[in-house]
Amino acid sequence: MSDQKEDVRGDRSYAEVREWLVRIDANQTHQTQLLESLNARAEKALDKADIAEDKAYEALRIAKRADQRIDEREREEKVRTRWLLGLVVTVMVATLPIIAKFYGVD
Repeated sequence: MSDQKEDVRGDRSYAEVREWLVRIDANQTHQTQLLESLNARAEKALDKADIAEDKAYEALRIAKRADQRIDEREREEKVRTRWLLGLVVTVMVATLPIIAKFYGVD
């Protein structure tokens, strides 16, 4: 009889160990699936970050190019203004003696 009780206890212990092993295996499988899912999401996020970085660099390049164009236009405008001012002053200085003689100012 005592052998039968030991066998029943042994069977119970084995059954409990098997049950725990099944639970551990299921939990491990679930955690593995979660990690794979997280890895996939992280890879997608990294891809999106790379795309965003590329777009940011492109926007920066466009902004720098626009800034250079604005600086060029400002320099050209200054040159035009100086040229026009020089022309006006030259014409005024050249016509001043003619006007002075016409109105009789000596």
